Amino acid sequence: MALAINGKAFHYLQQNDVGLLKTVLHKAVVYSRMSPMHKAELVVGLQELGLTVGMCGDGANVRNNSGIIKHSYSLITIRTVAL
Repeated sequence: MALAINGKAFHYLQQNDVGLLKTVLHKAVVYSRMSPMHKAELVVGLQELGLTVGMCGDGANVRNNSGIIKHSYSLITIRTVAL
């Protein structure tokens, strides 16, 4: 089973059910609409589970996402170029 989770759900689990959050971290394959702080906490949480973590994004918020860049093993940027 695969799971997708958004920033609001991630925040709720952080505040209310850390045990369930650890289960979700093992099952989720897509994380979306997360604040830069939650992204950094997600990366650290996944690494604490022994996982290798890379981030993928559009590269538009590099300044805001510096915490993620610092913690993740790799960062992949995806840009659309008008021809």
